[in-house]
Amino acid sequence: MSIFISYSRQDQAYVNKLLEALTKHELPWWLDNKIDYGDQWPRVIEENLRKSQVFMLVMSPRSKNSHWVNCELALALELKKPIFPLLLEGSRWLEVGIIQTVDIQGGKLPPASFFDRVRSELGSEFTVRSPRNEVELKSKRGINYTKLRDLLAAGKWKEADEETGKVMCQAAGRTSSGWLRIEDIDSFPCEDLRIINQLWLHYSNGNFGFSIQKEIYESLGGKREYNEEIWQEFGDSVGWKEGGNWLNRHNLNFSQNAVQGHLPAFGLGKSIGLIIIPTKKNFFFSSLVQRLVTCKI
Repeated sequence: MSIFISYSRQDQAYVNKLLEALTKHELPWWLDNKIDYGDQWPRVIEENLRKSQVFMLVMSPRSKNSHWVNCELALALELKKPIFPLLLEGSRWLEVGIIQTVDIQGGKLPPASFFDRVRSELGSEFTVRSPRNEVELKSKRGINYTKLRDLLAAGKWKEADEETGKVMCQAAGRTSSGWLRIEDIDSFPCEDLRIINQLWLHYSNGNFGFSIQKEIYESLGGKREYNEEIWQEFGDSVGWKEGGNWLNRHNLNFSQNAVQGHLPAFGLGKSIGLIIIPTKKNFFFSSLVQRLVTCKI
């Protein structure tokens, strides 16, 4: 099993960079440069695409105009392969419009959470099962994350969500208040934010975590400034809305089967915390996203 990479030869420089990252993450990949001279290209490409477990699409105006890329994408869609679109340049493609697109414009690599998601699609053979103490629980503020770790390890997602809110208030020095302000998020300790995010990523196999939510929000065009349309679309994407309405905490899906980015959504304000009705002056979630960027998470 491997990752089939569909791309334009004109984007080879970036693809080489991507291959290095995949190799570093110990993820198997297949590229058409592995075809031996004398082989029939269409047959070999189709065989490897059918055998692949993941289809990775590097999108640019060059690949959009490529006959081979369009044929490969059509077959991947027909075979219902898990597709991971990467937007290198231009706009998102209609064919994969409903699939979360990762922004790699400017030649940047996808975030670590992206590789975790790819790994989860490859099956247990490539899933890293690390010992419990792999995520270093060294807090700058002396916060004890053992309970959060144990709840996540046990798959107690609702309790872990509640504990996340508690430890974040502790790290921000807001235990007595029990809620966070935007200024608390703007100065939240990077080390603690990283620990919390890594714990969620690790025990959900890359399905939950702040960095996952950030990636989805940014892929929709989300910025620091509040945008009603993008915020509504984000709510749909992470399952915080149903039938056009925002859910309350009791209606969330606290299970591993929840859509990607559904958790955490702890109680940090009106409604269920992150699912707070925002305004131009009070947009809590964008402050969290900005802090993740600042902390390089």
